[in-house]
Amino acid sequence: MRTLRKTCLTTTTVLAMGAAVPALAATDTQSGETDMSPSSQTQTMLCDQGQAQFDMNDDGLISDKEIKQASERSFKKMDENGDGIVQQAEFLDCMNAGAGTQSAQSDRGADNMGQYDTDGNGELSREEFMNAGAEARDSGSEADLGRLTFDKQAFGLDGWDGASAEDMATQNAAMFDSLDSDSSGSLSEEEWSVEQAEIPDMRDTLGRDFEAADADNSGDLNQSEYTRMNAMKADRAAEAAEPQSGSDEQSADATDKTGAPVFWFYVM
Repeated sequence: MRTLRKTCLTTTTVLAMGAAVPALAATDTQSGETDMSPSSQTQTMLCDQGQAQFDMNDDGLISDKEIKQASERSFKKMDENGDGIVQQAEFLDCMNAGAGTQSAQSDRGADNMGQYDTDGNGELSREEFMNAGAEARDSGSEADLGRLTFDKQAFGLDGWDGASAEDMATQNAAMFDSLDSDSSGSLSEEEWSVEQAEIPDMRDTLGRDFEAADADNSGDLNQSEYTRMNAMKADRAAEAAEPQSGSDEQSADATDKTGAPVFWFYVM
């Protein structure tokens, strides 16, 4: 199994800088001009696909600054009436936007599950699944990518080479969530063997996330609550990556690159 570390990622891994996803344009209603800035791309992706883009510089790490900026942009997108708060319905409609999207057909089955089950316990954990997806991105194996990541066209990608580290992580996580029908956090052979997956309705899970983030129990989220929710997820991702730190030589290469690895952000 590959190891991922918190502070130093090479260009040969899935967490390295990748080509940007083809942009989804938004139009400035005042000027009439098309806004292709990262801000507009993030906001459009959020409620079209149920995902926000955090790793804006595609370095494979999500910094505190990126968490803050992406949270502010995506919050504005969810706050449709501009009153400075996000109701639960607004949150669910946006974050559950991908529900029902179907993947392409795949040859997943008992005969190939074992190659990804690194601990040999007969199940695939989320970490094993996403590690395998990252390895597949490194190797460019179409067979592995087809089993482990969601249909690239569904996410607006022309091909695997057009996927950034975060694009791949979101596709990988989407496939796992689609196959994990009992939400146990691991895949049985039966779940793995589903040939065509569908992104499930995540309203119940998202509702619990919303309630946990609603620190003042007001029934809605303000900007600081939403930002804190994403920051806590990034903190958990960074902590999870810490035990995977490389050798002293690798750590010495880390310099000042810090943040939550994209891979772990979507494992958590």
